[in-house]
Amino acid sequence: MLRACQSLTTFAEVLRYLKDWFQASALSDDHFLAQLNQCNRQLLDIPYEQLRGCWLPYRYEKSRGCLHWCLPQGPAVEPFQDDTIGRYRQSILNVILQPKTSLEAVLVQPVDVDLWQPCGFIFHLSRCGSTLLSGCAVQLDSVQILSESPLLTEVLLDDSLDAAQQQRLLPRLVDLQAAPFPDRPQLVIKWNAWDMLRWALIRQTFPQVPCVLLVRNPVEVLASHQKMAGRHMSGDPAMRVFDKVFDTCGMGILAFRIAVLQRLMTAMYEVLQQGPSTDIQLVDYTQLNIHTIIQLLQSWGEDIDAATCARIQQRLQLNAKFPAQAFVADVQQKHSVFDEQQTAQINRHLMPVYQALHQNESLDPGESVGERFDVFL
Repeated sequence: MLRACQSLTTFAEVLRYLKDWFQASALSDDHFLAQLNQCNRQLLDIPYEQLRGCWLPYRYEKSRGCLHWCLPQGPAVEPFQDDTIGRYRQSILNVILQPKTSLEAVLVQPVDVDLWQPCGFIFHLSRCGSTLLSGCAVQLDSVQILSESPLLTEVLLDDSLDAAQQQRLLPRLVDLQAAPFPDRPQLVIKWNAWDMLRWALIRQTFPQVPCVLLVRNPVEVLASHQKMAGRHMSGDPAMRVFDKVFDTCGMGILAFRIAVLQRLMTAMYEVLQQGPSTDIQLVDYTQLNIHTIIQLLQSWGEDIDAATCARIQQRLQLNAKFPAQAFVADVQQKHSVFDEQQTAQINRHLMPVYQALHQNESLDPGESVGERFDVFL
């Protein structure tokens, strides 16, 4: 029925088909839509395997403990999962049918299928080239991308879920978002910047997945947020469950953003302090050229032929977040955003940890991260 509906092109055709399917032809269009809207508000009890591969969960509503579902319209090609979901929800069928199920059902149901295993993770400090890297990865026909999935973020932000529940949910929610695209078996997940603060939970859940940690000169990162602030740099109170650094405590906006960025950088530093690992790579924004990107993709098990290399090279010429626009380098412009005093403040608090990340310096015996880097909070 869904396949047949998706082949129809007008609202009237879809509505007529659905009325026939539900044996409701005697109802007026308005009455039928009203009935469907009532169904859309209910929490349905549907087996995991029946949803898997057909419907895609795209939102977690904490207040009701429910998942919102839509029909996917092809794999993600947009810079962010939010953009992909926006495209999906424009389809006629997704306007009419908006099913919901409880998160609890996904948590407790037994699952008799092999869950989708990611081939690579991208962690980053934000504005470090992560969207560029994920945009290049999706040029491979075998790769699908979850780029800052709002569903995964909202589950990690729900402090009513304990770590064990989150650890059980993450693989299932990843699986449900990947399963509709079996012709793209390699899944790369780009996490949100603040998900770095849940490294231990994510790593314990997916211990074998190779990871890239992306960093950038902190002045350039903060200059980008000065132009357009990300969620974690905006003072969003919902972020406070992640870490005390997101409680602004009356700080000025620049001091707050310095503290947040420092917290993310020290979290990365702590990961590298856990010892050498062949599946964790630190990459700077300045290193993101065609050669490094191909090397990263190959480390995730991908074969890069000449045609794919050409597509990646072409993608590098475009704006990562707005692919319809050409890429224009603006590093020098970013270094002119802050005055001399502000730049000195940024460098004083952030350059030591930025340099330590690159040099992979070890802490002295008995020394804490806070002592090494003059941590704000």
